[in-house]
This record gives sequence, structure tokens and C-alpha cells, in this order.
Amino acid sequence: MPPTSFSASQRKHELVAGLFKEILGIFREWDLCQNSPSLFLVYAHNNPSVGQADAEVSQNLIQWLSSLRFHLYSDRTANGHNALVFHNTWVNTAKADDILSSQLCLLPNHPGSVDKVILCGSEVLGRYIETSYYQSYYQSLQSAYQVASKRFDGLDSIKTVIREVINHNLKEREFHHVLTELAFLHIRYKYKQENHGIIPVLLNGTSQQCFPAFIVNSTTIRIIEPSWRVPSVWNGEETYQNQGLHIGFFKLLKRLLVNQERRIQVIEEEVYHSCIQALQKNYSEVLEPQAFSVYMKGAYLKALDKLVEDNVSTLRQFGLGTSSKSILQRKQNGMLQTAQILDTKQAQTQIESLIEVKVNALKTELKSDLQSEIHLLKSFIDSKLEAMQKVQSSLEIKLDSKLELILASLNKTSG
Repeated sequence: MPPTSFSASQRKHELVAGLFKEILGIFREWDLCQNSPSLFLVYAHNNPSVGQADAEVSQNLIQWLSSLRFHLYSDRTANGHNALVFHNTWVNTAKADDILSSQLCLLPNHPGSVDKVILCGSEVLGRYIETSYYQSYYQSLQSAYQVASKRFDGLDSIKTVIREVINHNLKEREFHHVLTELAFLHIRYKYKQENHGIIPVLLNGTSQQCFPAFIVNSTTIRIIEPSWRVPSVWNGEETYQNQGLHIGFFKLLKRLLVNQERRIQVIEEEVYHSCIQALQKNYSEVLEPQAFSVYMKGAYLKALDKLVEDNVSTLRQFGLGTSSKSILQRKQNGMLQTAQILDTKQAQTQIESLIEVKVNALKTELKSDLQSEIHLLKSFIDSKLEAMQKVQSSLEIKLDSKLELILASLNKTSG
């Protein structure tokens, strides 16, 4: 019996989720985040009495970033994010101290400051910001920070005075730990201006509703795609569960890993979007999980081709040959011809082998590229040293001549 439209649609959502998971695996295997910036992710926990927070989306971002081995901080403690009265017990005070220890990295101008901050905007966050309580709380923290930052012991004084302000507010009904983070971001923005490193990511609502004024009224680029997570129809084409979130995550990665932007873009375009388009066109050969996996791996091969070509182009700039690419192409042609006459399972094995060949070739190209750069750098340094030695020799000759003249002059004077 053919699948119903509902089951076919559900299958597509599952295939898209699996596709994104595979791409995360590719990025993790490449170790893209080896030299990544340190991060802190700020978000409001769920609080239905206030509005929509979509905290689970923020937690997905945390999970994905952590899986890629980012140096990531976040407040995962739920205390303070509910509408109940927050009892000021010793345990709660201790927990607040622990949270504060990680939150301090949001403040500017000290060795522990994080490089980037991901600010997840939501309806709940926006409503917290609008309260008079937050405005008063922010002013208290800002005043404490300004006074303490002028003292000689710097961060130690800041910790002390800020902890006093927080402990004083723990029993307040409207207190939430995310308000401390928002206040720290406001201070960060005030002191760092355009170098604040804050990346706003919209989870629901609008930017005006969900972000603080210093973000809304700035030129900071916001990532709004994650708010389009529900399956729908966009420009006449169906979209799938969390597709907007996936696209927003790719944008986030490109903002965080500027040096890896090209690789991320190629995988996004050649693998993710290519597979999405195949699903949208209802290609029957990709609707089964195993067939979709083969299709995805074929798209990955095309992406690797582009990346290899990028490196070949770079090598050509140095006047180097492309023999490794020619060898790779011959292997590819032979293996693809074989794959055409095999069934799906065998084709998948062949394509996986081809992917391994391409990845190894890409590594070889990158290694060759690096060696070429090192060689050029060494040649440049050697030429500079040689020039410096010539200058030094010339100076020594001139100095000797000067000394001889001085000695001759002294001899005449003494005579």
C-alpha cells in the first residue's frame, strides 16, 4: 500500500533531521572548531506564565555547538527562571555564586572575557527586559561595576560587589539569572561598542519584541531564520521541521568561524540545500532512507570536488602541479562507472570509499599548500636575513673607515 501524504511528509522531516545530523558529523570530523572563539549562550528558560521562550531550541544550539567542540559557556540552571517566589536559602545563594562564576566572562576588559556571545531572543526575554525591575537591577549592577572597576584589584572587587547585588535580589519575585546576563551584555556593549561580539539569534516573535534596545537600535546583524522552524510553504515550496533553525545554525557557524566560511558554505549549498531540493521535488528515488543516504553522499562528493578545486586553484597561484587531482579524477571515474551497475547498498559502499579517497586527497592538497606557504615564508626570511647581513657588512666597513680616519687624526694631533 502506498504511503499516505502524512507518512510521506513525516518521513521527509525525519530525513531532514538525519541530513543535518550527518552534516554535523562532517564538521566534527573536519575539526572545524580547532581554533574557535570562546562562547557564551544567553537565553531565557521556559516560563509559560510570561510567554514563549523556546528554551529547548537554545539547548539544541548548545548541544550542537558542544558536539563541534566549541569552547562554550552557558547558564543551564533553572533556578530563578520561574514565576514562583525565590527563597533566599544558603543553597540558593551557593548556586547563584556558581552561576555568577561563569557569567562574569560576559563582562568586558578582563582576561576571562569570552570572545563571542550568542543572545537568543524570545518573547519571554523581551518581557523581562520591559519590566521596571530589570531597569532598576541593571542600574544597580552597572553602578557597582563602574565603582569596582576603578579599584586596583580589578576583577576581584567586581566579583565581590556584583555578588552582593545579586544576593540582595535573590528573594525578589521578578529575579531571574538571565537578567544578570542581560545587564552584563549591556555593560559589555557600552564599553566595547562595535567590538561587543554579540550575535543575536531570534527564536520567536520579532527583533523589536525580543531583544534589548541596544541591539534593536544598532546595526548588529541578527540571525532570524531559527524562528521559522514549523513546517510550512515558502515561495511555493514546502519547508520541513527545523529547516529554518538549520539554516540559522549555518549562518551562526559562518559568523563564528570566519576562516572556515567557504567550507561551511559549500557543504550547506551542495549537500544540505541539494538534498532539500530533491525532497521538495518528490524524487521517488530519495524518499527511502537508504536511497536518501546514497543521494546525500553523492552530494557530499560534489562538495568535496569544489573544495579540492579551491585548493588546486590556490596551488596554481604558487605554480604547483595538480597531479594528485588527476589521479583522484581517474579513481572517481572508474568507481562511479562501477557504482552505476550496482544496487543501492553496493553503490553506497562504493560512494563511501570514494568519499574517503576524496577526503584524503583534500588533506594531501592542504598539506601541500601549507608546505608551499612554509617554503615561501622561509625563502622570504632567508632573503631578508641576507639583505640584513649585507647591510651589516656595509656598516662595518664604513665604521672601520671612520675609525681609521679618527685614529689618523688623533695621531696627527699627538705628533
